Amino acid sequence: MSGLSRKNKMVSIVFVVVLLATLAVAISISFTYNVRAAVTKTTVDTQVQVGGGSLSNPLFGYTPQNVEIKVGQTVVWYVRPRVAAEPHTVTFVFDNKTMTLGFVASNQRVFNPAIIDLDDVTKIYPPNASLTITGTEKYVNSGWMFPAGPLPGSSSTFSVTFQEAGSYRYLCLLHPWMVGKVVVS
Repeated sequence: MSGLSRKNKMVSIVFVVVLLATLAVAISISFTYNVRAAVTKTTVDTQVQVGGGSLSNPLFGYTPQNVEIKVGQTVVWYVRPRVAAEPHTVTFVFDNKTMTLGFVASNQRVFNPAIIDLDDVTKIYPPNASLTITGTEKYVNSGWMFPAGPLPGSSSTFSVTFQEAGSYRYLCLLHPWMVGKVVVS
C-alpha cells in the first residue's frame, strides 16, 4: 500500500511541475508578444492590442495604452486570435448624456460598432468597422471585440481615422478601469 501511495505522490509532484513549467512558458510567450506589439509601429496605421495587457494584468488593458498620431492617420485596435479571454470594447464618450447612470444602455450600440452624432442620430455599423472621428460625435463604440468566432457579431478589429487634432480618451464599457488615449496633432 505504501508503494502505491509513494507512486501517487510522485505522479502528483510531476503533474504540478509540468503544469508550472507550462504556465511559465505561456506567460513568457505572452510577455514577449506584448512587448513586440507595444514596440512595433507601422508607417500607415498605429495598432493597439485590446486585452492581454501585461504579466500583472494578462486579460485587461490596451497595449500600448497611449498613442500619438497626426491628423488623418488611423488607429487599429485588435484582439489576438486564439486567445481565450473575454469581450472588450473601445468606446469614446464625448457627451456623458449618452450614458445612463454612468453606463450606456444595453442595446445595439453597445454590442455593435456605432456612432451617435450631435443630432442624436445613431448609426450602427457591421463588425470590424472602420470609422472616422470628425469632432462632431457624441459617442463612438467598437462594439464587442473578441477573437473571431466565439460571439456572433463581435469584432476582432476596429479602426478609427482621426480628422481633428486633440486628445481622445477611451475606455472599455465592460471593464471601465481599462482606459487609453489617442493624441492627435
